[in-house]
Amino acid sequence: MPPLTPTRRLVGRNEVMKHVKIRQNPVSSAAGGRREKGEARRAAILDAALEEFSGKGFVMARMEDIARRARVSKGSLYLYFPNKKALFEGVIEAAFAPFFARKQAILQDASLDPREKLLRMYEPLISGGPRSALRRCVCLTFSEGLHNPELMGGFYERFLAPNTARLREEFLPVARTVNVRDALDRFPLLLMAPLLFGVLRADIFANLESQDLMGLFRAHLDILFPARTPDPVPAPNPASDPPGQPDQA
Repeated sequence: MPPLTPTRRLVGRNEVMKHVKIRQNPVSSAAGGRREKGEARRAAILDAALEEFSGKGFVMARMEDIARRARVSKGSLYLYFPNKKALFEGVIEAAFAPFFARKQAILQDASLDPREKLLRMYEPLISGGPRSALRRCVCLTFSEGLHNPELMGGFYERFLAPNTARLREEFLPVARTVNVRDALDRFPLLLMAPLLFGVLRADIFANLESQDLMGLFRAHLDILFPARTPDPVPAPNPASDPPGQPDQA
């Protein structure tokens, strides 16, 4: 048998690699399918848990009902979340993690002024509506946190505390008046407190009144970051008119 030429060696290697890839594809496809199925099941559990926690509260919500709503076994549910507290934290994190990630990206955009940054950062809280996962989780953090503050400890440490520090760092230097700067230094929550109150009020009294949340937030930001106005033109001083000029009135 004649020795393999470089071309024949290349062809032979390609044929071998082709067969290797063919043998590997079913394995990788199966792994990818299992991963997607696991992610879909976890998402279904979180959706079901949000419904149960929102409708019944943390104490009355039962893992059995959540599993039934998610169409998974109770054993499968515990594979993803070892207890109800971990599941509650998972629901809150699933809603807030994308929101806070989006805020960080906006804060890094040097082309935006402070007012525009805040408007874009909190726009999902306004446009999502009362049935959005984010808005419902805002209400959950307040309602359940009042009854069981320990539920919110992890959320505070992972999200709220770092976010508050970042907001102070970003917006304190651009406050134009001393009183606003001092207030934001002491209470950085002032940046979004009226909007949070407006969201709670809008969702509680949704059937009784409508709230213009974007208008509310814009009005608040106008107070914190007023637009620069041109310096007023000084009025002419009659005493400085040249002598002998007739009165133009």
